[in-house]
Amino acid sequence: MNENRAVTKPLAALGLVLLALLLTAGAPKDQHEPKLDALDWPVVLSSAPSPAEWKKAATFAPSRRTGERSSGCRYRHLREWVRIDCAALKVAAITQLGGQADGVSFHIEPAGEDRLPGAGSLIFPLRAGERRAFAFWTFGEGYDGPLTVVPAINVQAVWLEGAARPLLLVSDALNEPVPTAHHPR
Repeated sequence: MNENRAVTKPLAALGLVLLALLLTAGAPKDQHEPKLDALDWPVVLSSAPSPAEWKKAATFAPSRRTGERSSGCRYRHLREWVRIDCAALKVAAITQLGGQADGVSFHIEPAGEDRLPGAGSLIFPLRAGERRAFAFWTFGEGYDGPLTVVPAINVQAVWLEGAARPLLLVSDALNEPVPTAHHPR
């Protein structure tokens, strides 16, 4: 019986070490950047930053980010302006799903040798009392085959009335093909 205890304790310790390694292995790469929630977000309105100004913009981590695709994006801000660059994603489209449209701009790199568009960028102001929702779209398996335009990343930017700070919530979109006669599960 004493032999079982002698074996169990080291195995339990090894289990804790393995669990810690598993939990940190999937940690997002933006874990060392300041979260938007911790920043002193400006309330003064300003005009959109120039391309030269964006080169000097500070990076940050969204309030909450989930998913592999959204971890491939870079999040920057200048004053109350946010820029999301998704260089690791073949962006088919960027759409605004709701909220104020003033100041919002999108950019998608032109098609390369593979004839698919490249990276995409989204710029918008994040101001008190405003809400916005966006979707980045990419190519994937769907009703029309492997190059169907499917949702990739959802972005919600919210600064509720009375809240001290804004929230930026970014998550991968569900884009698994719906079961059909051509795509059974």
